[in-house]
Amino acid sequence: MQGYLDEQKELYVAEKFWELLGGKGTYEEVLEIFDEFGKEFKERIQNKIKEVAEEKMDV
Repeated sequence: MQGYLDEQKELYVAEKFWELLGGKGTYEEVLEIFDEFGKEFKERIQNKIKEVAEEKMDV
């Protein structure tokens, strides 16, 4: 990102960040990908969260 942002003064997030990286429409595409991933892996993600929580609580 060097040369694009003054890292001391600027921080791009969400739409502005993704549009900078990939151009117009990138942010919406990223949201769609995350949505698809979440639907496909919902059960695995929930199981992993439960597993980690149980491990941490037993410490």
